[in-house]
Order: sequence, then C-alpha cells, then structure tokens
Amino acid sequence: MFPQIGEFAGATYTPMSEDGLTVNLEAIGHYASFLSSRGLNVVFINGTSGESMSLSEAERKAVTERWVEEGKKQSPRIRVIAHVGSDSLSATRELARHAEEVGVDAISAMTPIMFKPANVMDLAQWLKLVCAAAPATPFYYYNFPVITGVALDAAKLLGAVEAVGIPQFRGFKFTDFNLFAFECCVAYSGGAYEVCYGRDEAAVGGMATGATAHIGNGFCFMMGPFRRMREGEAAGRADPIDAAAREATRRRLRQGARPSKRTRPRQTVPGCFSLSRACHLTVPPRSLPGTFPQPSGPATWPRRARSSAA
Repeated sequence: MFPQIGEFAGATYTPMSEDGLTVNLEAIGHYASFLSSRGLNVVFINGTSGESMSLSEAERKAVTERWVEEGKKQSPRIRVIAHVGSDSLSATRELARHAEEVGVDAISAMTPIMFKPANVMDLAQWLKLVCAAAPATPFYYYNFPVITGVALDAAKLLGAVEAVGIPQFRGFKFTDFNLFAFECCVAYSGGAYEVCYGRDEAAVGGMATGATAHIGNGFCFMMGPFRRMREGEAAGRADPIDAAAREATRRRLRQGARPSKRTRPRQTVPGCFSLSRACHLTVPPRSLPGTFPQPSGPATWPRRARSSAA
C-alpha cells in the first residue's frame, strides 16, 4: 500500500533536446541523481511544469517509464507520481493504465480544460472512469483552477467522490492561493484525505493551514529554504520561517522566474526554468543573458521549440 506523500515532492521539468523537438530521455537519469542528492525522494512528473499538455501520448509514456526506471536506482528509491490528465478521456485512461503497468506509485489528473465539467458530480464521474483504468494505483486529483478554468468547490468534490465511489482516491494536489478552500479540504471528514499544497511560492500559508505535504517545481532546485521553513514550523519559531521564505522568493526572482505577458518577440534567459511551454521566462530585450546567475544541472536543459510570435 502506497503511504502518504508526507513530504516535499518535486514537480519535474521535462528535458528537451537542443532543437527543442524531442524529449531528452537520457537526461532523466542525471536529473534523478541530482534530486536524490538533495534529499528529494518524490517526484510529480508530466504535470504543468513537465509540459504534459504539449507532449504526445508516446512521449508521456516514455518519460514515465524512464522516471520509474531511474527512480529505482536511487537510494532511497524515488517515488513517482505521474500526471495522466488530458482533454481526451480515452487517452487519459490509457495513460493511467500504462502508468500502473510500469509501476508508478500514484497517478494524478487535472480536469479536462476544453469541455469542462459543469459541477462536482460530473467531475467525480469523469474521475471514476479514469481511476477504473488503474484500479490498484492511488489517485490524487490535480486542482489547478487558474490553468484549467474549473473552479468548483473542492470540498464538495470530496463528497461527490464518496458518492460515486472511487476506492483509490487519496486526495489533492491543491494548486491554488485560496487557503480557506484548502483548509476546508484538509479538515474534511476529520482529515481523511491527504491534501498536498501545490503553490510553493506560498508554502508558508500552506503550512499554516494544515499542509503536511507539498508538490511544486521550486523543490527541484532549492530545497534548502523550504526545509528551513518546515524546521521553523516544527520549532514554533517565526523568524527562521520568514527568513527562509524571503530567501526562496529572492532566488526565484534571481532566476527570472516570472512569466512574461508581452506578445512581442522575446529574449529567453539561457539556463532559466520555464514555467510551461506556453509561458517562457523572459527578460526585457535590453537585458543581457548573463544578467542572472545561471543554475547548473537540470536547470540548463533546453525547452521545446515554440514560435517566437506565440
């Protein structure tokens, strides 16, 4: 039986070849070692940071297989949670089936974003069909309203899930700044579900409202500040929490981790993480590529090619 996540989980980026057209599977072994060396033992793959919606079904399967394979080589073994959601129910079910077949520890899915569920019961019925394709694998619903445009009451969804019956439903990846809604889910039925907070830039708020597990891309490159936040929380001391939170914010800004809303041609900072294929990290054209400290390791991997006019 898969235990609770109960710790920080890294929402991984998908490494690309230099031309940005193919997934660089060989880099995943290095990535796994990189994360393991920093004490990150759970990964959330093929999510929004992993650009899953921009990958083909075959690419997502290949990424999943390689992460399971490379995770087993680490000590302790890296546990793998695979996001399988897509707009196609049949594709989502096939990805769920495949993920269970290759041995992931858990699966997750966000709601369809084209034809959206109208209410929590519709969504629960859709999730039930997805989970039926991987009946032996724990499931976490990926709640990300700002991306999906689906802002249903998350606590009411838990009631709908219980009504339709999804035995392996474990909880949420709750990626939203609405901490009241988050706390309602944490407290639901006496804390029956594991609600992982997904906004690492607001991790302190998540901790304050009951988060015992977090899933985010920031853990992939700066675990130190988040560990110090958790240690400060355990010790009941506000100063180290505040200092660590400020450090995490500074490090994000140093790496240019802010999406650009400009539509004119962009200058992407080499070596910076992109938040998604549709939201590259940029700096004003007058800035030079060397302005920001350049991270090493997985941070320097190229991203998938995209039109400069996008």
